[in-house]
Amino acid sequence: MSSSVLIYGSTPEKRKAKIAELLKKTDLEQTPNNPDVLFVTTIEEKKSIGIEQIKQLVRYIWEKPFSHKQKTAIIENADILTIPAQNALLKVLEEPPIYAQIILCSKTEEALLPTVVSRCIKVQATGEREIILENNKLNEVLKMHLGGRLDWVSELGTLHKEEIILMLENWIRSERNRGVYKNINLITKVLNDVQKTNITLKLALEYLVLHLTTQNGD
Repeated sequence: MSSSVLIYGSTPEKRKAKIAELLKKTDLEQTPNNPDVLFVTTIEEKKSIGIEQIKQLVRYIWEKPFSHKQKTAIIENADILTIPAQNALLKVLEEPPIYAQIILCSKTEEALLPTVVSRCIKVQATGEREIILENNKLNEVLKMHLGGRLDWVSELGTLHKEEIILMLENWIRSERNRGVYKNINLITKVLNDVQKTNITLKLALEYLVLHLTTQNGD
């Protein structure tokens, strides 16, 4: 069985909880001083993880564990790996040493190359909030009258910003499948506002649901 795992979906907190579960299964502790657990992150002011960091990961993986039977390398933000970095991972993802485990975390599978995803066991980060998100599919919202849509926004008050972003990203994929480009542009605009500005989530969602259309077209 592959020792390479992709944890995807949900929030960073949920993905970190899955990491902790996997480490516990191998009797590894998630502490800064554990020599048999490596966290790969960005360097200084860079916004991506490059090929040099992956080369370091590969060298680390092929060194035998220091004080445990197994060792693990973790990339918490695998969705910011550069394409060359992802390609550099392929061989070790497919054939890691018997004592090693590699864990990638990403918001979505689509953020990574298919060749990376296919070499990993996929683990979806799920929980009670994911059930809430599942019940908030766009096609259900589109069936509501305007007053119902505003009431629906009020019911989302317990969701965090990351969860709203995940929901909007799912909506964009849904509308691409239906070819409703007006909604795609609208949702993308609101998503950018939520990610890059201090706009109130409720205000952004109210604007969105009041302008969504049920009609296909350009």
